[in-house]
Parts: sequence; C-alpha cells; structure tokens
Amino acid sequence: YFEARKRDLFAMIRQLGLPTWFVSLSAADTQWSDLHKILGKLVDKKDYTDQELFDMDWTERTCLVKSDPVTCVRYFDHRVHSFIHMVLKSDSHPLGKLEDYFFRVEFQQRGSPHIHMLMWIQNAPKFDIDDDKDVITYIDIHVSCSDLAEDEDLVNFQKHSHNRTCRKLTKGKTTCRFAFPLPPMPKTKILRPLEKEAEQKDEQNYERIIKTLEELKDYQDVSFTDFLLSLHVSEDEYYLALQTS
Repeated sequence: YFEARKRDLFAMIRQLGLPTWFVSLSAADTQWSDLHKILGKLVDKKDYTDQELFDMDWTERTCLVKSDPVTCVRYFDHRVHSFIHMVLKSDSHPLGKLEDYFFRVEFQQRGSPHIHMLMWIQNAPKFDIDDDKDVITYIDIHVSCSDLAEDEDLVNFQKHSHNRTCRKLTKGKTTCRFAFPLPPMPKTKILRPLEKEAEQKDEQNYERIIKTLEELKDYQDVSFTDFLLSLHVSEDEYYLALQTS
C-alpha cells in the first residue's frame, strides 16, 4: 500500500515540481470538548455540560478518548478535511492558492493520529530557481515567530522537550535527532552548506552555539545581539557556523 502511495507522490512531484510547504497536524484529542461531548453520549450515555468537561482532569479525559478510538479517529479525519476545505482552500488563501496536496496519517504509541502533509501553492517562488529575495519575501508573508508570555498556552504546542525518543548517540555524544534547540535568527536568511574545506574551522563555533542554547532557560529574555556577545562571535561568524550544521 505504502509503495503505491509513494509512487503516487513521486508522480505528483514530477508533474508539479517540489512542494511548497511541509505541514504536520496533530490531534489535540484530550482538549476537544466537542469530541468529549460526543464520547460522553456514546460511552457514558450522558450529556456532559461545558462545566463538567472543564472540571475533568487529564486522566479522565484520556480515559474517555481511549474508550472509543474509532470515533476519535473519524472525528480527527473530519476536522482535517474541514480545515483543508474551509481554511486552506478558502478564498482568503492563507498560504497562497492551493494547487494540490498529499498527506499521510500516522499513529503515535498512545494511538492518537497525526498527519504529515505536502502542499503545492500556485505561483509560489521556488528555491534555487527564483531569486532568494523573492523566496524570503514569500516566507515572511506567511510565517511568523513570537515567544511572548501572554501567548504561553499557544507557544507550548510548538515547543520541543527532550525525551528518550528524541535522543540518539552521534560520534560518542547524545544528541537530539530533531536537532533541537534550533539556533535563533534575527530575520529570514537562506544559508547554503559550506564547501568541505571551509567547514572544519567553524564546527567548534557551532558546537558552542548549541551548548549555549541548551543552557538557556525557557523564556529567558536574551536579545540576538546579547546572544552573539555571549558567544564572542560576530554575526558573519555566526552564520558561517550555522552553515556547517
């Protein structure tokens, strides 16, 4: 089955070119009160009020979700298709006019589904074909980043916390297989890999950058300029170090 789907995807890439966006969509099934109301009727034969659902702790919500995985997956599928048709394909075109898309559903150990999706956007600038300035402008229109205290609830969904599943042994060192923490950037910038001969002298700077990031605490108020000063590197040296990663 997956071999057939892979061939379908490769055929799309041959016809449409490289996709514009890679998107992951995860199920927040322990926080969807409308799903819990449905499960309450099906499993507990009870019409839960909003207050009763609000008062449920995490364990109670998890037990409710685990009690009927088929309904949860069907509900997730409905939300995904509603999001595609009502948001991504809407006249507002939040990511540009959607030309085509492909996604694969996967299941975590706890059974909750998530989706990895590729999207092709009409007339989007292409990396290494269009000018870098056009690519950067397109990215800045559609992607933003903030880490404000008042957005903490939303930011928590986008944060990576190291655990045993993300750790791997590389060259005798334990590292994160997703390469977190990611080095900060003050603005969108396209960095291409260095030639092999130029890599070695900047690898030490890169290791220092990652070590310093690992030592920073969440929401620690450090400007990009202060971060560079703590590393004792210039902005150009910083970018060169990132190009070795």
